[in-house]
Amino acid sequence: MLHSVPEVDVVKDWLDYTNLVVGLGGFTAALVAILLARRAQRSADVGITQERRRLFELEILRELMRDLDETKLVAEAYSNPRALKKYDLRLGLLTSRLSMWDAVMRSDGTATLLELAGLDARHRELKAIGAELSKADAKILARDGEWTHDEAWQARTKVKNDMQLNRSALGDLHAEGQVWLRDRLAWDVREAIQSRVRAGEQRRLSRSERWWYSV
Repeated sequence: MLHSVPEVDVVKDWLDYTNLVVGLGGFTAALVAILLARRAQRSADVGITQERRRLFELEILRELMRDLDETKLVAEAYSNPRALKKYDLRLGLLTSRLSMWDAVMRSDGTATLLELAGLDARHRELKAIGAELSKADAKILARDGEWTHDEAWQARTKVKNDMQLNRSALGDLHAEGQVWLRDRLAWDVREAIQSRVRAGEQRRLSRSERWWYSV
């Protein structure tokens, strides 16, 4: 004869509930720790990528400044602005392009650069004076038989002197234009370098701050 086993009702006490809460708390803490670790790693990876990008761009900018200082780049660009086209690919690798370099590349010629520099009015004036002096010299030659030798010599000497002064003034103007062009191109590069250097000097965020901003 089999005896029936009496059913026993298990009543959970406070200790059971405490163990359950502790277990859930440990599981939650582990999940949070994993999440924080993943976020910290992601922030570190982003920081490394940004630092590599910053150094890469600084190297490009250093090469541009070197070419401005050590080559005939400014003289070439002044006579033919499209000479800067050879830097188009490198400029495209920067986070933000250099505005003056792009403006020069779009220029049609020296006259456009003089306009950008605000020297175009003086340039037109000197060119007009030169044209008038050339006409005056031609008239003197045409009237050579009407004047005495001394009169013709004096007239031509004056015109030749004035033409020389005009050419000298034009030379000074173009020299000023080249100085302006070099300064503006260099200013763009220096500003870009300084902005990237400042970015590298920013205070690094703590792990908790990186996690907060990445949420």
